[in-house]
Amino acid sequence: MDELMTRVADIARRHLPPESSTALSDPDAELTAAGLESLLVVALLVDLEQELSVTFPAELIQWDTFRSVRSISRAVAGLRPAPATGDTTD
Repeated sequence: MDELMTRVADIARRHLPPESSTALSDPDAELTAAGLESLLVVALLVDLEQELSVTFPAELIQWDTFRSVRSISRAVAGLRPAPATGDTTD
């Protein structure tokens, strides 16, 4: 897993039952099967926004976005500003 997926997995782990946190070693594991429920998604969303400095627009607040660590990471990556290119020509 890359750094972003690792951070997302660490945040998600706090919102899953302890016995299912091993499912997070697979970034494609279904989080609902691991115990993520609708109320927990709200708490997860808030933590993701606060810790990763992003804001999820309404159109991304759906089950598909929170299906797995990979799907969440993909959404977060799309919400972050593009890295600077380093082009400083005058």
